[in-house]
Amino acid sequence: MSKQISGTTDDLLKPSLNLLTTVEPGREGVLEQLEKLIRSQALHGNESLKALLRFITLKALDQPEAQIKEYTLAVEVLGRSSDFDPQIDSVVRVQTGRLRARLHQYYETEGRDDQIILDLPKGGYIPTFTYAHSPLQPEPSEAAASVLPVAGQPPAVPERNWKLLAGLLAGLLAIVTAGLSIVAVKYRAANERLAAVLTTQSTDSGDSGEGQALSLLWGDFLRAPDPILIAYSNVIFQGNSATGMKYLNPLRPRHSATPQSASDALPDRAPWPGQNPALVFDDHYTGVGEVMGIHFLADVLRKAGRPYRVRRGLLLTWENVKTENIIFLGSATENLLLRDLPQEQDFIFDSQKDEQGNPRAVIINLKPRLGEDKLYSVRREGPSTRQISEVYAVVSLLRGLGKQNKLLVLAGLTTLGTQAAAEYVSGSEYARDLIAHLSASAEAGALRLPAHYQVVLRVKVNDGVPVRISYVTHHSLN
Repeated sequence: MSKQISGTTDDLLKPSLNLLTTVEPGREGVLEQLEKLIRSQALHGNESLKALLRFITLKALDQPEAQIKEYTLAVEVLGRSSDFDPQIDSVVRVQTGRLRARLHQYYETEGRDDQIILDLPKGGYIPTFTYAHSPLQPEPSEAAASVLPVAGQPPAVPERNWKLLAGLLAGLLAIVTAGLSIVAVKYRAANERLAAVLTTQSTDSGDSGEGQALSLLWGDFLRAPDPILIAYSNVIFQGNSATGMKYLNPLRPRHSATPQSASDALPDRAPWPGQNPALVFDDHYTGVGEVMGIHFLADVLRKAGRPYRVRRGLLLTWENVKTENIIFLGSATENLLLRDLPQEQDFIFDSQKDEQGNPRAVIINLKPRLGEDKLYSVRREGPSTRQISEVYAVVSLLRGLGKQNKLLVLAGLTTLGTQAAAEYVSGSEYARDLIAHLSASAEAGALRLPAHYQVVLRVKVNDGVPVRISYVTHHSLN
């Protein structure tokens, strides 16, 4: 909770601190700072956030009195159509929230020594420009000469300045007290059982409530002595990029015995010269969600000081499944070894035909409970992958083949669903939410999570980006 108190108090202190620092950066300084942010690692590879930052900065400099509206940002910056409705589409609020987080990240790391701070206060889309430290004040004017110190005498301070300073300090103290009171009320109103546990249990990665939530959720993997194996799926295509590639559906029944490794389930790798090139099978591709998923997982394990290895799913063997703690990115559709695990699961991935007869990936609920859906599928507004508006994902904590090891499967109906599943188990706020749903007991002041479980997630997608992840339901597996 210390971070929450600090962040809230800083926000409350800004009005008073601005009174003490009245000199604002000039246009050239702001533009120079803007370019530093555009070239920073915090915004590297995110062109939409760069465009958003550049637009609102230039707008604030060129038209300081103008208001920047959500509709303007959606249409002119984020590429939405003229019929954009902010009540339906939250893309602007989501993107500005991400931009605020990236700016905060920048000034905590590579920009911590910068003199100019470019910020985007909550509640609007107008940036502010301030100095990190008060710059040198200009030379005093003749009107102020009467208060300059005389050699050998202490400087004279006008009485009105003392009164102004006293008033500012009193106001500052009142704001700090009010801020701490607000944070305390919000903290007490939170999930008291979860908060109590997360503030008393120790963690390998730190003593904050956020770190403890991740430590509790990841406990079995963080306590393992050996490096954790992250296995990312790489789908199989028939053909090649020159002749055309067609996705090979590995959920079709096999006619051979259970292979020793996932790659043994593949057909012959390459034809002899003169054979049909369409018979060539290519397994060198993976999805963008798997790549982002590795990033989320690696960040958690790095902060916890845990070693890990990364390997393609098709190169895994049953010996790996028997002896190692593995995190799978992707479902049994691509990670072929997952089809033959002995532990029964309530939520499975399958392929069905839609109303037009085209195949589609679905999640089937084999044991639906009251109020649960029997089937979860992709919702899309058109044929393009960028027209997908909603997907589902499953987080599965399963038994390994050995006595001690476990398998964590993060799988979505699309690669974006897999990305969202990895983000869900890697974020502190998501971890708190998941623990609150999974917790089965609070005896002796400690939460107890199921040994094995499956969680269904709903993922809202905007323009090819997962923007909102929410819990749907979960089943404990005996």
